[in-house]
Amino acid sequence: MAQHRLDAAAAYQELATAYLADDWDALPGLLKSTRRHQRFLTREQRSDVAYIQKTAKEFRPKWWSKCSSSSNISFKAELWNRPLMANYMPTRALGAQSVQAEGEVRVDRRGRVERRITKLNVIVTWKPSLVDSTTPATGRLAEAQHVRQGDLGEVIVWHELGHSYITNYLPMDQVIELYRQHALLFGHLQEFYADLTALYHASPHARRVTLMLRLDGLDHYDESEPHARASHAIGALVLHEVLAHPDAWPSFHFPPAVPKRQVELNSIIYLYEHMDPD
Repeated sequence: MAQHRLDAAAAYQELATAYLADDWDALPGLLKSTRRHQRFLTREQRSDVAYIQKTAKEFRPKWWSKCSSSSNISFKAELWNRPLMANYMPTRALGAQSVQAEGEVRVDRRGRVERRITKLNVIVTWKPSLVDSTTPATGRLAEAQHVRQGDLGEVIVWHELGHSYITNYLPMDQVIELYRQHALLFGHLQEFYADLTALYHASPHARRVTLMLRLDGLDHYDESEPHARASHAIGALVLHEVLAHPDAWPSFHFPPAVPKRQVELNSIIYLYEHMDPD
């Protein structure tokens, strides 16, 4: 019986490691192997196995192969459980969104010319060679976390699709008004949504890249920087988790007293800056 539990624990650990490393080729075989030890897994481990089986296929949907196209292509993606028509153009740039307006010109009875926007074409772009690339990313942090260029590519794809989602799902007249009269506000909204879309939809290993990129925003928090909004949001999730289960996170430490200003934000920054180095 004891040996069965040891074998089950080893199978579970191998499965979890492959899942967190995005080893999609190994995952089907490891899932099958782990299920053979099902009765000897803990309740929490069985829950994890069910979660892995359910979510693994979501990270590489059927349309994912189109993201590395070297030609212009439109494809039907899915974000936040809603369909999205993505108009993609490959580029050498890391990633961007552009909006092209179509319109018509009318002359009223008094001879006045009226220009009206009738359609917004949303274009997303990124570097196709980054998508699914196994080439290691460079830099000390990337090396320490075994980041691949494909992780960066994945984050960028979801980020730009997050931009497109906001622009497509808001009513067109509101989007036009936001671009014309509230560009700064709309820019912050878009980056917040794009960052959290990347965090929510990216695979486990690529999620770490989003977390690392946004962590920089807490180092010198600047409200005028659009990405700082997501940094704050991610920090709020971490703060909530540590407050709810402090014994599970012994490396985090709370400030000795409640901060006098911006309680949540300064508590988040304190948590990060006073983490045990080990």
